[in-house]
Amino acid sequence: MAPTASLSARSLAALPAALADRWPAQDAVIARRGRLTFAALYECAGAIASGLAARGVGPGTKVALLAPNCPEWLAIAFAVWRCGAVLVPISTLYRPRELQHALSLADVEVLIAVRQFLKHDYQAMVRQTAPAVRAVV
Repeated sequence: MAPTASLSARSLAALPAALADRWPAQDAVIARRGRLTFAALYECAGAIASGLAARGVGPGTKVALLAPNCPEWLAIAFAVWRCGAVLVPISTLYRPRELQHALSLADVEVLIAVRQFLKHDYQAMVRQTAPAVRAVV
């Protein structure tokens, strides 16, 4: 399928706005937990970006994302980029030592994480391995 028109987005942060402007009602993400249109993805990313900015996330802030594949993952990623921050994806399969190493190596300042996934209790794991990291769960 050939593209119908070029988008004006010049960065990942600007992409949701361009897509929402061009195809607001089209599905951006389809998952078991639901769907997000391009307009909804843009709005969700904007709300998350506002919350992150209120917590001091700005250009250059390293923000780790510890979550399974879901529509919200994409919205959070775009929100981080919209703040000018650096996204650090973290594997949901990491054990405490691996998580501590990844957060330390990337010099993460803020962690966005689900509380639990599969048999992992990330909330307890973060408290144990990275108490200095600001966690948003």
